[in-house]
Amino acid sequence: MIRKICVIAAAVAIPLGIVVATSGVASAGGSPPVNVTGSTVSCSTVTGTLKFSPPLTGTGTSPETVSIAIKYSGCTTNAPGVSLAGGSEKGTFSTPANSCTGLETPTIITTAEVSKWKIVKGTPKITPTQTALTPGEVEPGTVTVGGNLYGDFVIGAVGASPGPSIPGSGTQSAFSGGDLGASSMATLITTTKAADLGTECTSPKGIAKVGIGNGSTISNG
Repeated sequence: MIRKICVIAAAVAIPLGIVVATSGVASAGGSPPVNVTGSTVSCSTVTGTLKFSPPLTGTGTSPETVSIAIKYSGCTTNAPGVSLAGGSEKGTFSTPANSCTGLETPTIITTAEVSKWKIVKGTPKITPTQTALTPGEVEPGTVTVGGNLYGDFVIGAVGASPGPSIPGSGTQSAFSGGDLGASSMATLITTTKAADLGTECTSPKGIAKVGIGNGSTISNG
């Protein structure tokens, strides 16, 4: 069951999704925006929620819509002079069924979400402003945090096939890392314990919302 929760969270990928950065015609001091086509970005803190409609259940078979709302902080980039204040992501995606136990193995995600980055006021803006990154294979599982077991999933895990990628030549994409996203990674961890998620899944109400946090991180490049 917990693997289904983690896999659903995968489309968050966050960071690993379509990245839209705050931008403008001119940067700090009237300078042009910094070109971040081949630059990298990483965020040490990822928090937010996933909402499920209809709720996840142990035997659900109905088509499902997942709504995403997450924020990034502690973000850094190797782009010269660029300072990121953080970022956020909101979006939706669909899955075939609202079953907690429907997916027990790694799943390939071929869609991406939209994230927006905030630049520290008074620092250079960036160009291009968008990157589309396909997560590829998502490895679901569990992780111990503070002595307790939580659900997690990893995008860009060693041996993942296919791995994360940026379509095309990457010349129109921010934060491609110089390798079209191949070295991108995300580790997303639920804020609800694995055992509690199992209990919620078998309850009459099912699982309507799951928090993301507990040391979740992302990186592109």
